[in-house]
Amino acid sequence: MKGAYTNPRFFLAMTVMLAMAAALVQAQGTQVGFYARTCPRAESIVRSAVQSHFRSNPNIAPGLLRMHFHDCFVQGCDASILIDGLNTEKTAAPNRLLRGYEVIDDAKTQLEAACPGVVSCADILTLAARDSVFLTRGINWAVPTGRRDGRVSLASDTTILPGFRESIDSQKQKFAAFGLNTQDLVALVGGHTIGTSACQLFSYRLYNFTNGGPDPTINPAFVPQLQALCPQNGDGSRRIDLDTGSGNRFDTSFFANLRNGRGILESDQKLWTDPSTRTFVQRFLGERGSRPLNFNVEFARSMVKMSNIGPGVVSCVDILTLAARDSVFLRGINWAILHGFKESIDSQKQKFAAFGLNTQDLVALVVLL
Repeated sequence: MKGAYTNPRFFLAMTVMLAMAAALVQAQGTQVGFYARTCPRAESIVRSAVQSHFRSNPNIAPGLLRMHFHDCFVQGCDASILIDGLNTEKTAAPNRLLRGYEVIDDAKTQLEAACPGVVSCADILTLAARDSVFLTRGINWAVPTGRRDGRVSLASDTTILPGFRESIDSQKQKFAAFGLNTQDLVALVGGHTIGTSACQLFSYRLYNFTNGGPDPTINPAFVPQLQALCPQNGDGSRRIDLDTGSGNRFDTSFFANLRNGRGILESDQKLWTDPSTRTFVQRFLGERGSRPLNFNVEFARSMVKMSNIGPGVVSCVDILTLAARDSVFLRGINWAILHGFKESIDSQKQKFAAFGLNTQDLVALVVLL
């Protein structure tokens, strides 16, 4: 038995097996063209579904973009926001006004007809978010796919979503928890260049905010316009553009509005009033004296970073691989080989050979049983 632990061939065999496990971990990650062989039309089917709904209701574009963001920030980009039921993410307060679920359902139905059981809802939502930006005259980018759908969805987990009154420091902490930096924060919030907000989410800024007056960070000339749209004690569900004057086009107008004190949400306007984020707003606007950043390009990069947020850092495959290594190190621990206890030697050799392992490797590994 001791010889098995000191035999160089044994350790070579173990190295090969660990490398195979590591390769499996990589295979479970996302990559551009993940469905190239298993469902070649996957991306075109999703885009077609989004386009069809967009033609009849352009508001689904910002709806899908928000949905993707809210999904990724809660247990990773796993489509858990789509799960129905009591106390699921979908029922939580931050998600009750989301729109576009019917688009995902439509795309999923078409994909199941073309490639049954292949394309995950998580990938459909990620692709639909990209297509929504493109349809509103924003950038098109390559989306890595290969996500797996989650099975757990809890409304209580949505507390991590940034709120419409949240400070910049708090927002930065929440983004940093997912490996997203301050530039990513500003770029992704810039997605508010399309879409609307309900009056109930910002009307408090218009009346009795400080000393009986409106929020002083709002341009005084803009206040009457907002008050006319959202009168005190009026319809809180009424929706207005987050990017005044350009709510249906993906551009930098949103940042220009922040600079001019015309941000709708308090958390959005803080991107300008806080020095740490104002710098990036200025760079996206290409202001003189700043190092310009292309908003569309940086938004796409930040979206790819965000869309790769997973439900956890350590995979079960990694745990199993490490446990196998440690089992070899600790004498007396049983090593499980995936072959039948009545299996012939010829059958065992064929199975081992499929992984580049020869007869000596077989014997070296089996002695640990």
